[in-house]
Amino acid sequence: MKARLLIGFVAFASANIASARPETVPVRRLDISLGARLEYDSNVLRAGNDVGGRGKDDIIAAPTLGADILLPFARNSLFLNGTVGYRFYRRHDALNREAINLNGGGTLALGASCSVDGLVSWRRQQTDLGDFYDTLGPKNTEQAVSQSARARCGIDKGLAPSIGFTHRTVTNSAGFRRQNNYNVDTIEGALGYSRPLLGTISIYGAYSDATYPQRIAVGPGTANDGTRSYQTGLRYERDIGARLRGTVSLGWTKVDPKLAAVPGFEGLSYAADITALVSEQLQFALAAARTVEQSNLLSISYSITDTVRADAKYAFSPLVQLGFGTAWTRRNLRRSPAVADPVFVPDDRLWDLHASLSMKRSARLSFAVDASYRRRSWAAAFNNYSSLRAGISAFCKL
Repeated sequence: MKARLLIGFVAFASANIASARPETVPVRRLDISLGARLEYDSNVLRAGNDVGGRGKDDIIAAPTLGADILLPFARNSLFLNGTVGYRFYRRHDALNREAINLNGGGTLALGASCSVDGLVSWRRQQTDLGDFYDTLGPKNTEQAVSQSARARCGIDKGLAPSIGFTHRTVTNSAGFRRQNNYNVDTIEGALGYSRPLLGTISIYGAYSDATYPQRIAVGPGTANDGTRSYQTGLRYERDIGARLRGTVSLGWTKVDPKLAAVPGFEGLSYAADITALVSEQLQFALAAARTVEQSNLLSISYSITDTVRADAKYAFSPLVQLGFGTAWTRRNLRRSPAVADPVFVPDDRLWDLHASLSMKRSARLSFAVDASYRRRSWAAAFNNYSSLRAGISAFCKL
């Protein structure tokens, strides 16, 4: 799976931390849940479309334990949210693996208008086989751990400066794929101005240093594979009444690879996230972004990724809700000479469709059915694939 280093980092980091704890006085929350999911995948191997017959599909059972905890004390708070589970494959049991996605941290208030946020994230899972286009074996546990801290002031009105630091580490269990292990350090800062009628406009900047410790190109100027990237730009955020809110950022990004043979990048970066409440029942959301991604693909140093998403939710009642949407992703892959790889594909495109129907049986018990379709198109047709997934889930709050 890909691990993202976002262009326009300030906009996204601010949004992610803010979503973890509210700006207003937090309300105590202690929700623990048990979940179970049964899923059919028509192409669990992500095999090419020219590979026919059975053998690609499978049925996966996935029990989970979930948590959504927020503990306020005075104007400060601690939180923990996410899931811990395991995925059991009926046929391809070599892919059986834990599935962990946890976020924890807190907010410390300093004075009347300043605060410090801390966040630790841990994700551990079987790598999606869509990121394997080689024949070295599918079994690989990918783990991503990140720690971040951010200080900011003036969150309500007037000038609002902020500064933050994030360290992220991604590791792989399979011997050969450890060449894909990488570390990323990011320093970001922003100066915003807020007014109730104007919204918030910010100038932001960020510097990121990414290194693959086990990828070393031998020859003149021997060095580790990796990148240094620089981002700067403007971000605007405003709620227009109770029914329309959005964040838009536009900036400039430069990527300097650490190996001379890797192509660099310099150009526009952007991000937009707009949500519209059309009625009490219907909600639309549109999002678009360009990101720089350190890659877990063999021989790829980084990629420039453009993504566009559209989602909608319709509530038939407070207990029954329908969700559906689509997404398009394009990755421009930049090859590294530090990994010998006879197969190189310069770019790929993904098309996704998804739909879900959730039903609450009571305050504690809920069910959901969902389906999704993905199609990938590469410049090399041998690894084009499509997959259809459908599942049913049940959740119970303890």
